[in-house]
Amino acid sequence: MNETLSFEDALDLAIRVRELLGARFEELADHLENSRTTEPAAELREVAARQRKTSDTLRDTVRGRPSHDSRLLHQFELPDYSAIRPHMSAHQALHIAVESEQAVYEWFGTLMGHTEDAGVRRLLGDLRDEAKVWRDRLEQDLTDLGREGADPALFADDPVAH
Repeated sequence: MNETLSFEDALDLAIRVRELLGARFEELADHLENSRTTEPAAELREVAARQRKTSDTLRDTVRGRPSHDSRLLHQFELPDYSAIRPHMSAHQALHIAVESEQAVYEWFGTLMGHTEDAGVRRLLGDLRDEAKVWRDRLEQDLTDLGREGADPALFADDPVAH
């Protein structure tokens, strides 16, 4: 990436990334709800709503300005899309969500190296820090779920006298 990042490019990129992440989290939530895993699904829907709100706020900032077609805008991809499948576990979905927030965190950090403009660096730094906060929250949700797998006690037979 040798391109210099303008403020408008940074806003356009931030909008695109937040839209992609919101759509990813909505899809993960759909899969969890299909497998009746509602609590993590609700968490992912909350995160998706936050992605949309951030995207809308940024879009309001650029309203009336022409969109810029930066090559950097087309180089971001979320990781491991192929892992999304019907009836995935809450652990699987939250792992994908954590990896996605980590990718956003790293991406915005990388982009900070493409500008000398203090305002652009501040915007990218704020967006990077936001991704870290949400990644940490999703990691805590994953920890709160406990170890993946069924509780063996649920499948143990009652003792039988011989």
